[in-house]
Parts: sequence; structure tokens; C-alpha cells
Amino acid sequence: MSETDVHPPKRGEAGTEASTKTVAVLSRLRKATGACLTFIGEVTSPGLNLSAFDGRVVGPLRGALLNAGHGLGGRVLVEKRPAALSDYFQSTSITHTYDEIIRAELLQTLVAVPVIVARRQVAVLYAATRIPTVEVGRLLDATVHEARALEQGLVVEDLLRNTHANVPNPQDDWRTRARDAYGSLQSIAREIDDLALRAKILEAAQILAGESTRERPPVSVTRREHDVLVLVAAGMTNQAVADHLGIGLYTVKGHMKNLMHKLSASSRLEVVVNSRRAQLLP
Repeated sequence: MSETDVHPPKRGEAGTEASTKTVAVLSRLRKATGACLTFIGEVTSPGLNLSAFDGRVVGPLRGALLNAGHGLGGRVLVEKRPAALSDYFQSTSITHTYDEIIRAELLQTLVAVPVIVARRQVAVLYAATRIPTVEVGRLLDATVHEARALEQGLVVEDLLRNTHANVPNPQDDWRTRARDAYGSLQSIAREIDDLALRAKILEAAQILAGESTRERPPVSVTRREHDVLVLVAAGMTNQAVADHLGIGLYTVKGHMKNLMHKLSASSRLEVVVNSRRAQLLP
């Protein structure tokens, strides 16, 4: 066995920062199952980077880079389906490339589940015990459940991120249209012989030019109100919005009340329709 097999190459520091959602999933999974260790491997080239842990880690497992097809996680990465080993070291269904780092942690039972977002595998979620367990099926079911919860959370994060990135600035759009209209009025005025009418058109153009310099967009919402708006437009209930954003139900209702007022809406549907008209949503 080569030195690389015994001690996989490292990536970054041992304390790599994990997302809040990942930390919550690892903690929840460990408490629900009694596992001694839960951890996650982020998909990278050429395999997995073991980047976040909940539970005591004593050996070189933290930060290890695992190759696709090797060990339990590498197998899950290739097959894209959950797998469970009640006795890791006796298993004949995996390569034992990483036995030494698993042995250093005294791990016996391991399960691993792919985390897939938009048909792309982004991570592998693990749960492990230091004594063989006959309830490996229950451990696997709980890990699958938390992997699905993490997938949903990541989908929501992508939705919010992409929406914030793609929505045009209403103020910029208003200024562009105002400048275009100003230019058109100036052109029309030059073609009119009636001096009084020309003066009125130029006066209107100047008023429009003044409007285009206003700093306040037609409809202004806060970042959190926009988050709520995006999720409501995706069909989520107030409770689901609260859960995904980590805020209270009544806070969500307060944001919705503000949105209805700002958008002159009397229903959730009208909020979404009017927000698209105001270019707050794509």
C-alpha cells in the first residue's frame, strides 16, 4: 500500500468552514441516530473532500481527499446511490484503500448517501458508529432523510442566489426608458414649426429628465422581503418560507404584509403578479 493510500492528500485546513445548513444536518443526524460521527464529503476533482464533521475526529480523516471508486464514499460517488456497511473491514463490496484512516477513528459501521442537486451530485453524507450495529437499516434511512433535507435547502439557496443575480434593477430600467423618451421628445420638438408647441414639448422633456435622476426606484423592498417574495413565488407556504430562511412564522407574515402594501396587492397571487410587473422577479 502506497503512502497516498494510507494518508490521502489534504485540501485546505482542518477547520474548513461549512455552510450553516450542512452543520445543522450533521448535528441533527448524529442526535437522531446516536452515531458517534457524522460527516460530509464535497464532490471535487478527483473525488471527495471530507470537509465537515460532527463528533470527535482523532486521525487523518478530517480534510482527506478520496478518489472516486475507492472506499465507501468513492463507491457511492460513482454509483450515485446509498450504501451501508455493518462491518466496514469485513466488507467485500468496496476497495479497502482507506482502511488505515478508518481504523484510526475506530469506526466499524458506516453508511453513505449521495447529495444530488439539479441532477448533479454535490456531496456524500456519512454516518458512522464505533461499534458494529444491527440497526444499520435505521441508520441508513435517517441519513437518506437528512440528505434529502440538505438537497432541498441547497435548491432554495440556489433559487435565491440566481434570482438576486438575474433581477434587473428597477431604477436602472426606469432611467434607461426615461432617457430614451427624452431623446425622442427632443427629436420631435426639432421637427415642429409651432414655437409654442415646441416649447411645451421641450418643457415636458425637461420634466422627464428630472424624473430620471430620482434615486428612489418605483418599488423598493428589503433584501429579506425579496427573499420571502422569491420563495412565495415558488409556491411555498409561510411556514415553509420561515423554515427555509430560519426566521419566525410571524416575521414572514410581517414581510408579506409589507409586500402587499408596497405592491398594492390584496392577495399572495396579486403580490407575485405585481412584483413581476415591477420587475422585482424575473
